Amino acid sequence: MKKKVIISIVSIIFVIALGTTIYAQSAYPDDNLFYSIGKLFTTQKNSLKTRGSEKIYAKGKDITITWDEVNKIKERMDLAELKDSEDNAYKYVLQRKVLLNAAEKAGYKVTDQEVEETIETYKKNINEATNKEEFDALIEGAGGETKYWESLKSTTRTTLMISKYLTDKQKEFSGNQENNTKVTIGGDGDLNDPWEDEKGKIIQKLIAEQDIKIIKE
Repeated sequence: MKKKVIISIVSIIFVIALGTTIYAQSAYPDDNLFYSIGKLFTTQKNSLKTRGSEKIYAKGKDITITWDEVNKIKERMDLAELKDSEDNAYKYVLQRKVLLNAAEKAGYKVTDQEVEETIETYKKNINEATNKEEFDALIEGAGGETKYWESLKSTTRTTLMISKYLTDKQKEFSGNQENNTKVTIGGDGDLNDPWEDEKGKIIQKLIAEQDIKIIKE
């Protein structure tokens, strides 16, 4: 039985890598959101870097965030009409950079085989999804299947590095008997997951250690 793969606008904006070409003709109209986001990825990939694009947005002890990095995410959020796009784009880039930095410092590695196996899992999940057409539109807009999956490798490697780091942190948290690890449902119906709260604290601690300065050159 086919299942629906959850595909939120935010996950599309943040996770998918960029293609390098687009089809001369498309089965999808330009007002198809998924196709449009794919086309934006291609435009951003093909745009030449200027001196201004390398201007610093924020800087920490070990990390630097450029305007180009923030603006690429902001443009995707704007296309999806998400609110507070610049602030949320910056927060996304910041969190991802501090987590990757922590994973690298801790000695985590990701092999080419792990990347390939993860991408094969992505493909399998998409092919079995009931909402596969949404992915198809995104992939076509981003340049077609071959270049799309190839370009996803860099993002996948980073995601796997962060995942390994956080997975071990979760094991440490769950292994400490003093911690309450039980997931409960609150009176408002929301899940209360102690690990999610702990993960938020870990990220905030990593950010604080960087002593981030907003520069906005």
